[in-house]
Amino acid sequence: VLSGAAVVGCGSVRCPASTVSGSREGHGLDLLDGTADVEVGPEAGGGRVVGVNVDSTLVDVCHQLDMDGGGTGGIVAPLVSHGAAPGTSGPTVNVLCPGSAILHTPRVEHVYLGPGARIDSAASVASCLLGPGSRVEGGSTVSHALLQWEASISSGSDAHHVFLMERSAVGPHSFTANAIYGPDSHVSGGEVHCTVFGPNANSHHQSLLIGILWPLGRGNVGYGSNVGSNHTGRIPDQETSVGEGTVRPFWGLGSVIKFPVDLTHSPYTIIAAGVQLPPQRIRFPFSLITDGPGGMNQITPGWLLQYSPYTVARSEVKFANRRSAKRHDFYTGWRILRPGVVDMLVDARDRLVAAAKDDGRQSAGDESGTRKSDKKRVFKTDRAVDGLGSNQLVEKGRTIGIRAYTDAVQRYALRGMLERIAAATATDKGASSSIEQALVGLGLGNLMATGASVPSSSTTKAGSSASSKVDWPVLPWNEPGHADDDALWAHQRTTILNELPSIVDDSDGGVALVQLLDRCAALEDDHAERVHKSKSRDDARGAKTVPGYAAVHISAGEDKVVLAARGEADEVRGQVERIKRALVGGGAGRSRL
Repeated sequence: VLSGAAVVGCGSVRCPASTVSGSREGHGLDLLDGTADVEVGPEAGGGRVVGVNVDSTLVDVCHQLDMDGGGTGGIVAPLVSHGAAPGTSGPTVNVLCPGSAILHTPRVEHVYLGPGARIDSAASVASCLLGPGSRVEGGSTVSHALLQWEASISSGSDAHHVFLMERSAVGPHSFTANAIYGPDSHVSGGEVHCTVFGPNANSHHQSLLIGILWPLGRGNVGYGSNVGSNHTGRIPDQETSVGEGTVRPFWGLGSVIKFPVDLTHSPYTIIAAGVQLPPQRIRFPFSLITDGPGGMNQITPGWLLQYSPYTVARSEVKFANRRSAKRHDFYTGWRILRPGVVDMLVDARDRLVAAAKDDGRQSAGDESGTRKSDKKRVFKTDRAVDGLGSNQLVEKGRTIGIRAYTDAVQRYALRGMLERIAAATATDKGASSSIEQALVGLGLGNLMATGASVPSSSTTKAGSSASSKVDWPVLPWNEPGHADDDALWAHQRTTILNELPSIVDDSDGGVALVQLLDRCAALEDDHAERVHKSKSRDDARGAKTVPGYAAVHISAGEDKVVLAARGEADEVRGQVERIKRALVGGGAGRSRL
């Protein structure tokens, strides 16, 4: 017990040698090294054992689970190096660092408390390492746990064989075992077992998660969601892999997910309330899956981008504001629309386009071979459209997806172009003389020449997301553009050349540049308008339904997310007009207008 530490009002505080050796041999937990083994995936076991230490990050966890293809590729995300001394074992002693405390707890054994850590009024705590500022309290029962900085287990929770990263929280009234919690994640009132629960993921209601591999987190689990159970009548040997944000309200109220399911290539997809999702693999990002006619679920690709962009815009702000885990900040700040996700959108869009051209596959549910009119076509399962899973897709949904994906891809790339040009011509003074130099520096000097060559589409890929191979998509912290602005721009530039050949191939380069700028401003205006519309729909529905609704709810016209989207669109429009004025004012020698 070091200076400033305290033990007050406890029952038994001890450290038996049998507990120390049993924890090390049975669970890989050693308080001397700060290490533990956590088995995730199938409840019955299956080899997904992650050896963590108290300094581990999700980069390390994903690397051990081979989610990065067996290595970081020498890109940007460092791994935590840790080597335990062979043959050593933890001492048979509890350690309380300065400022730590064990208070009013009946049973405590084999613990290490870092500076400021506290065990307060817990029921039982055994074989646990509590990092600085972390807490176990309020009648909780905890064993074989590693808690990083300011992590907590509280209010009658049960937690066994768990690893909580910085500022993650379990409780109140939660039950969890064999789980890894990413930074800033939170579970309360539900059960989480054999799961990797990623950063900024939340489960605030009574729900069940079993065997979930969700390393990118960023989503919510709705009340009553049943995501995994021993529903096969056999051993609990199944699991599911989930993409970023796929749970916001994504595992909707009362949804039932039957294993195995793969949604890693469907980030930010909503599983609507009450939907039962059978085993399948879906590869359409930002989609909505609802009950459909004939007992088959219906998918609308890109629905979130087209009809609820407010959700995406709000999430971008929310995730940035809630990133309080400073020691994980180097890899958790990725953007929603980034190279890897954009590659998924391009791939999904291209498959939707190809579906209309493929007459050899089943469409419209037309088993007789007689083709219905285009507007009545229905595509069913993977046999009709690759990546559709066990769902059906109507023609209207196909066209919605094509437009939503195309607009999002072009907006991402053109915003990158605008930001690079604006940075190179930051003031009106001298802007006209630097436009061509800026374009050359950006690799777009060919726009001021006669036409532009379009590179091979294979050079646009940030990873293997477009492949139908069953594999993890490239992780955001392993994308070249994650910490390298030049690599990000290279992807955006190539995307422009591939997506807008009718403009970049224009014989007059100045006109091509102006058309790209105008397209950028138009997409931004359209996005801001759809953000406003998606929020105003809620306002109108609420006002027609609930007495006094308008008086107590923030309207779309006053909403911070809506105003920010409109302000961003206006700023883009202003930048576009400034650059166009610089082009026009550059004189005949420079202007191609």
